[in-house]
Amino acid sequence: MYKDVLNVFENIDPKQVYILDKGFKEFKKSYSGIYQNLEKDIVSILTKQQQLLKKYKRLFLLAPDNNSSKEILDGFRKFSKSDLITCAIIDSVEIKNIKKGDAFIAVDDDQLVELVNCLRSSGFTIGKDTGVLSYHESNLKSVIGDGISTITPDYTAMGRTMAKMITSNERKVIENPFIMIDRGSF
Repeated sequence: MYKDVLNVFENIDPKQVYILDKGFKEFKKSYSGIYQNLEKDIVSILTKQQQLLKKYKRLFLLAPDNNSSKEILDGFRKFSKSDLITCAIIDSVEIKNIKKGDAFIAVDDDQLVELVNCLRSSGFTIGKDTGVLSYHESNLKSVIGDGISTITPDYTAMGRTMAKMITSNERKVIENPFIMIDRGSF
């Protein structure tokens, strides 16, 4: 995909382009913009949340079996080397494998629904017996159960920063902040 985008960008003056959100590794040397550094973001958030992690025995990253989550997977692998908690990457959840003290990070919303249904079927209380953290904030996550905690780009900061860059004709590369919205599910 990025090669196709690069082919289009070759004919455009880099001073006329701002990149928003994706493409940090691929485009940061050539184009101004606000990027997500997904590999760094997951390590940073989990490291900052060590106190929350202490109540769990195992941490699973529930990620789709495709290339769209590569940076997140790479970051999670780096975090797992810290030995703060036993970590594993899985692409699906089975009721028989869930134990009290397990925590999950769902990258994909469909997998989040599957996970919440499995935890409910198992009789576990989310936020007490098991933990759930989901990628990317949405209004829906505030109403699932008692709310699902999320890790997400700070979209408000992203929009404000991009608007300022455009209106003042600033040309720079900025990593957008990544935040956690705690609703007690993790």
